Amino acid sequence: MNPWTGINYYRLKQVDLDGQFSYSTVVRVRFDKEPDATIWYDASGNQVKLSFSNMQPGGILAMYAANGQLIKQYNSKEQSQLYQFVLPDLAKGIYYAVWLSESIQLTRPILISR
Repeated sequence: MNPWTGINYYRLKQVDLDGQFSYSTVVRVRFDKEPDATIWYDASGNQVKLSFSNMQPGGILAMYAANGQLIKQYNSKEQSQLYQFVLPDLAKGIYYAVWLSESIQLTRPILISR
């Protein structure tokens, strides 16, 4: 899906087995520019770092295991373009860093390979 930047309108069409159909209500969805953001793991400091340029600062970073279990959550109200979060000792594997702010949700995989 490649939506236009700005407001897009969507509705679903449900078709029954007998051929009858109905439409859902129209939903308005706003798509802003994809944030210029990078989330990476720094093994030397056992940290996850988040850097961005066109996102509203301040938010929550949550680290999840591949099975969806919440590992750690960090709240930040700082007005910064670079965030650094110290991680607990984690086993090797893939984790997911999720950044939530008032204006965006950003998810990136993180590989821990000590």
